[in-house]
Amino acid sequence: MINHDKCITMTGGMWDNWVMSVKESNVEMVRAAKAARNTRNLALALHSAEMDGGHVSDVFLHEARDYANGLIDAATLGRRVRARYGLDKR
Repeated sequence: MINHDKCITMTGGMWDNWVMSVKESNVEMVRAAKAARNTRNLALALHSAEMDGGHVSDVFLHEARDYANGLIDAATLGRRVRARYGLDKR
């Protein structure tokens, strides 16, 4: 029988490595989930623009890719778009 209380209070060695790998794994899972969500949201927005006869620039697509990959956040993407087209922040 394993005493789980002792396992939880262990420090050093393999335990720290295991905890670190679980944390890193969770971080990667969260990043992947965010990237998937962002990519889907962008695809829906691009499709909506196309359905309304709109056009999306290559510059926006590049920045949107950065957003989808988690390199920039939505606020940064919005600021860049507003700055590019000279729109005031509301």
